Amino acid sequence: MFKKMFQYMGKYKKYVFLCFFLVTGTVVSDLMMPMLMAKIVDVGIASKDMGYIARMGILMVVLACSGIAFGMGNMRLSADASQGFAANLRKAVFDRVQSFSFSNIDKFSTASLVTRLTNDISQLQVTVMMMLRILMRAPLMLICAMGFAMYINMRLSVIIFISVPLLITAAFFITRAAKRLFTLVQKRIDGVNGAVRENLTAIRVVKAFVRESYEKSKFKKVNDALTHDSIKAGDMISLIMPCMLLILNVATVAVIWFGGGLVGTGSMGSGELLSFLSYLMQIMMSTMMFTMVFILFARAQACASRVLEVIETAPDIKDNAGPGCEREVKNGKIEFRHVSFRYYSQKGSKGENVLSDINFTANPGEVVAVIGGTGSGKTTLVSLIPRLYDAAEGSVLVDGADVRSYSLKKLRDGIGIVL
Repeated sequence: MFKKMFQYMGKYKKYVFLCFFLVTGTVVSDLMMPMLMAKIVDVGIASKDMGYIARMGILMVVLACSGIAFGMGNMRLSADASQGFAANLRKAVFDRVQSFSFSNIDKFSTASLVTRLTNDISQLQVTVMMMLRILMRAPLMLICAMGFAMYINMRLSVIIFISVPLLITAAFFITRAAKRLFTLVQKRIDGVNGAVRENLTAIRVVKAFVRESYEKSKFKKVNDALTHDSIKAGDMISLIMPCMLLILNVATVAVIWFGGGLVGTGSMGSGELLSFLSYLMQIMMSTMMFTMVFILFARAQACASRVLEVIETAPDIKDNAGPGCEREVKNGKIEFRHVSFRYYSQKGSKGENVLSDINFTANPGEVVAVIGGTGSGKTTLVSLIPRLYDAAEGSVLVDGADVRSYSLKKLRDGIGIVL
């Protein structure tokens, strides 16, 4: 899924490699700090060598400044790349929607398409930005910090080998459960957008028929559903932080307990213990970063599948490019032959026939009135002529030729319609 999304990075793909370079510089700067601190404690302070302490201090300042510079560069590039990615993805979705027939739009609903173009893509934009800032940094920091920790003391590193898998396992199961809830939340947002859109579009009708109370209760229902599911998703995600802090604090206490014993026996220097604790913190923070990315992924997966569903949906109405497609509408004779039509639900299932076995001819110059009650299919019938919809059965002819034999441009250029 995310592999398909990566193609929409476009010209910003090179930013991914530049971000990796900058992240590497930041990680190297951060990893060197504990080692220099250990040298200051075990060598400089132990021997009271102020010159050595000053040199190490200046080196730490230089590393800190370089880390800040690398970090600022990474933030700028990741912001540019994520914005460009979102712009490309929005264009792709919008272009696809422009090619949809009314039937395609009915299957998704207008409110859902608006949500996918705005809310879903914005969520994916944030995910890409966090990936370039955190996902690149976290594994590199985790692996390197574990290597330095093992170099300092292998026995204390056992605590890390136990803690990290526990953190990752807890995060995995929680986010997997949260993914289903986030998918439901996005659908609830569709419902809220649909209710707001319908109300604002028909606000004059609502007020004319004094339907404000009904519309309020209708909106309250979809709004409460969104609130309920959002709280459930939030409650699930909120379990991650207590679990992480518990494991982090237990690991820190264990390192201080066993490390203090090693320092007492002279098997380990005070600076080395201080350095090990710093690496432990970096390892745990990297794991926590991973967890935060997992949370983003849980929601991003739901959003990505919804956006890709739009992009990968083929238009129901195909433009004719075969022989005779360039014919033009000249006289305007319209004929319906055994035409039937039905709408599809948003789940793709067939509904009942709206039009059944319609037969009539409208000759050039004639005025034909189609009369019926609300929802009887008058607009649907007219929409079949310029191929806003295609008939499920039978055929619609213009000037004696099936409308499907015309190119869409030539057909619609010759037909005037007011909906």
